[in-house]
Amino acid sequence: MSEDSEDRAPSVARFDELVRDRVHADAPETDLLLLQASMGLVRVASRLTADYESAVHRHLGLSWAGYRLLFCLWVAGPQRSSVLAHMMWATPSTLSSITNTLEKQDLVVRERHADDRRAVTVQLTAAGARLAAEAFEAQHRRETAWLQTLSRRELEQLVRILAKLSGVEHPPRDQAMPETDRKLL
Repeated sequence: MSEDSEDRAPSVARFDELVRDRVHADAPETDLLLLQASMGLVRVASRLTADYESAVHRHLGLSWAGYRLLFCLWVAGPQRSSVLAHMMWATPSTLSSITNTLEKQDLVVRERHADDRRAVTVQLTAAGARLAAEAFEAQHRRETAWLQTLSRRELEQLVRILAKLSGVEHPPRDQAMPETDRKLL
């Protein structure tokens, strides 16, 4: 292998080939098609997230997480923090951190409930609503650029498949544990 090739990451196709070879050799019982599908979903989600954040949201003074919170509020209106955490697949502490940042930027406000002081509702300010709409429009232009290679039919198929996967309940955590750790449960 030349010195130049050691400094470059393998192509996606080459990396997938390396994965198949390694997994076939060391874990031959692995469903390679399932692994390839899972890796592909993660790869595409990571690439889209990184691109949207760098090409759109950073220019607007937002992080990806900040945009997601603004978007949820823009779409669904004021929400309790616990509901927002669920909508964003975030922990309460992560949501609190994101909310703190956006609150300092005067994009959201928190309001405690009179009947339950522990419950907090988060809502957009006027500036937050304007920025959410602007960020959405800019991101949609990037989405269009990324997905224009798919036909309408392929997009419809992708949407159906993603909706099906989105509705899957989490498998029990012990299914992700090595067999030796499961015995300890």
